[in-house]
This record gives sequence, C-alpha cells and structure tokens, in this order.
Amino acid sequence: MSAIESTLPTLADFLAAPLRAGDPDVHGALAVFPLFGPPPVADYVAFADGAARGLLVKELENGASVSDLVVLNPTDVNVLLYEGEEVLGAQQNRTFDVSVLVAAGRSLRVPVSCVEHGRWDGKRHAEPFAPAPQAAYPALRRAKNEQARTQVAAGGEARAAQGAVWAEVAAKASGRYFFGAGQRFSNSYGGDLRQCGQGCDRLRPDGTIVARNSFIGETIHRVDLRLQQRIRVGGRVALAGILEAFNLFNHENYGTYETRESNAAYGLPIPNPSLVYQPRMLQLGFRATF
Repeated sequence: MSAIESTLPTLADFLAAPLRAGDPDVHGALAVFPLFGPPPVADYVAFADGAARGLLVKELENGASVSDLVVLNPTDVNVLLYEGEEVLGAQQNRTFDVSVLVAAGRSLRVPVSCVEHGRWDGKRHAEPFAPAPQAAYPALRRAKNEQARTQVAAGGEARAAQGAVWAEVAAKASGRYFFGAGQRFSNSYGGDLRQCGQGCDRLRPDGTIVARNSFIGETIHRVDLRLQQRIRVGGRVALAGILEAFNLFNHENYGTYETRESNAAYGLPIPNPSLVYQPRMLQLGFRATF
C-alpha cells in the first residue's frame, strides 16, 4: 500500500491523452461544445463491490475528523466512490462530498460531510465503514454541490460546508401517510334465539344467518407530520425545536363498531382509545444537545 495521499485525483490523471473541445453547436445565445478524448480505459467497481474485495473506509488514524475519511484500497481494481453516497459506522455516519476514483493499491484522504446528528462514538474509532442502503437525498446533494463549487471557484478544495449541511438536514420535514380499507369485523344478530350457547348468536328471527365477518369498516386515512429546526448555540451546544402533528387533516377514523344487528346503534362507531383513531393532535417539544 502507498502512503495516504491528501490531493484528490482529477480526470486528467486517468486519461491517456488530454481532452479537446470540438466546434460548438450554436442556437441563439446557447453554445454547446463537444469534448473528445481517448478511448475509456478506466475499469472500476462501486464501493459495495470494492468493500467485498477488501477496500476499507476508516476514520483518520491520528484523530477522527468530521470532514475527512481515509480510503485504503489494497485490491487490484479501481474503486469509484459516488458523491452523495453514504457510509455507516465508526464514530459517525458520513456522505462523500465529491465523486472520487481510488486507484488500485492506493490510499486516499477524501472530504465527507456528517449526516448523523448526536453521535460521536470514540469507542468505534477503529471500526471500518460499511455501505449504506441509501444515499443523500436530492436537496442535500444539491446544497453540497453548490458549496463545493463555491469552494473551488475561490481557489479552495472541493468540499461541502458542514454547517450548511446541518441546516439542510435540520430543516427537513418528515411525514407518514396511513391508509386502511376493507377491514372486516365479527358480527352477529345479537341474541341466542335457540339458547344453544356460544356460537349461536348469528341466527335471525326469520331463520336466516348473519354472514360471518360480513361487516366492513370505513376507510382509514391518517397523515402524521414532523417538523424540526436545529439552531446551533455555540461549540457542540445546539437546540432543536420540534412540532409534531398527528392526524393532520383531522379525518374521522374508526376501529371499533357496534356489530350486533339487534342493537339500535348497529353499524355506528364506538370510541376507541388507540392513538391511531384519535382526532388531530399537536405536540411541541425541544431537544438540547451538548
């Protein structure tokens, strides 16, 4: 393995010859220049495949950094780390700020952003990161790319600003929609006309039988919403305001009914204490981290 490199490779490092611009296609104020280069020769695999072959993503050896990780590639293949790809584990989950091709047999320090608030577990410093089943969502990736481009334009390194990443993550709303239909309930006539004991209450006075589980409840619609805004006070101290709405649109949901046909209230809903069936409720809260 080579020493850990701190300078990210560029596209030119993997090309056999320089790129050249062709004649533009012009339409009004828009000009599109085609780029031509040598035939592609860079074979690579994605992070999940690379990790299965022995590639490691770890915290910096001499002290973890929220904004940097080291990639060790002892394999004989190049590994492409995609911008926005998330890695799990070690001291805190991260996402890659830029796409990086880590050459076979090389070690590279890469810029990352933290997306897991509230955990910084020093006991897991030596633990390698694992591929995540998800990546950064589009709005977060867009914000990170804008910050990286601004950094490059100012002559700096292509990386996101962690404060802006936290602001985007903290302002994200989360919600849940629940729909239920076709739930059947056990029903009966409501009297034991033959006095035969349990199971004989489906017989009607006219001799017909109440069909088993033939009562169908009304549809259930429920929307829950959670809004959170995180405000950094200073250092590692931050406050988060939280607003939660349950059954946001106040839809009438029922989970229990009067199912005895002989009862005058047959078919009417019965109050159910379960949270699922309650009218709209709002909850305010806050969380302090330090």
